[in-house]
Amino acid sequence: MQGSPMNRRVLLLAGLGVALTSCLPKQQPVQAPSQIPVTFVGVMQTQQSAAVGDLPAVVQGRLVQTLSERNLAPETKPAAAWAEDFAKRRSTEPRLRWLVEQGGVSHGLILLVETEVSFYAQLQGRYRWTVDVRATIAGADDVSASTTERFSVPVFLLFDHEREEEALIEAGPDIARKVGVMLDWYVGGL
Repeated sequence: MQGSPMNRRVLLLAGLGVALTSCLPKQQPVQAPSQIPVTFVGVMQTQQSAAVGDLPAVVQGRLVQTLSERNLAPETKPAAAWAEDFAKRRSTEPRLRWLVEQGGVSHGLILLVETEVSFYAQLQGRYRWTVDVRATIAGADDVSASTTERFSVPVFLLFDHEREEEALIEAGPDIARKVGVMLDWYVGGL
């Protein structure tokens, strides 16, 4: 393939840029100045049901690791402690208030990761799901001064029998990465 010298230079520079950026060192997570306890609650809900439950164990594990990498000491609250009350409270702030007032959270930080999984469509033989995430971090002493990050993760699954849990597991790495960015920003301000 013949190209002008200018086109070849542009392609060479673009390739060099890609090669150099792939060699950049991975940025280290921001470290809290001292170990801070964090109550972590991961919520999975769907549009079809009012019931709520825990995130799949593999997704919870990724988020616990994300917290630990930042010198935060996570304590996971299982769904048995909050599911019935959270099913009645679909908004973030009432859920945070419940954790402080009735859930026994009295110190440190609270990380509430709420997910809603919905089927989108079948596209080219694959099943497209959307995982909407609302991640909120707040101090247990003042939940009204919280920081929230909202984002959606598109997921493609291969089989008809794969449902919400499989979609969440597939979205897990993206959720952990984006929650990690939010935590870096938050911890950097401490």
